Amino acid sequence: MKENPNYYAIIPATIRYDKDLKPNEKLLYSEITALANKTGVCFATNNYFAQLYNVDKLTVSRWLKNLKDKKYIKIINDYQQQHGTTLKRAIMINGTPIIKRARTFLPNKYTTPVPDWFNKEITADLATPEEIAELEEIIKNSLERH
Repeated sequence: MKENPNYYAIIPATIRYDKDLKPNEKLLYSEITALANKTGVCFATNNYFAQLYNVDKLTVSRWLKNLKDKKYIKIINDYQQQHGTTLKRAIMINGTPIIKRARTFLPNKYTTPVPDWFNKEITADLATPEEIAELEEIIKNSLERH
């Protein structure tokens, strides 16, 4: 049985209410936030997203291009010099969603923990230049190891 990532996906209001984004582009953005949850960087391929959403890889490319053009994501490619093809790609979120004062609770002994968002302040702050530099260093080091 294939195990799916168990991270929360985040769709900030700027994404949710952007009329220039297609619904699946918003969904893709949320998937990127979930996959980038652990390290701040998403390394999923277009093929991965295509299989996940049952669409063509070119469709995923268009969705990513639109998110990139609107500056919602940053894509860093490590190109193979000989053939100009991408060996490894990293996707970073422009603007780091931060969840403040979140906690979980167990409603009863037969359910799993769920987030308790009621009466909690939740904000999405832009990444500072220092945070962006730190993430770029993580990407660089990760690309060098692979």
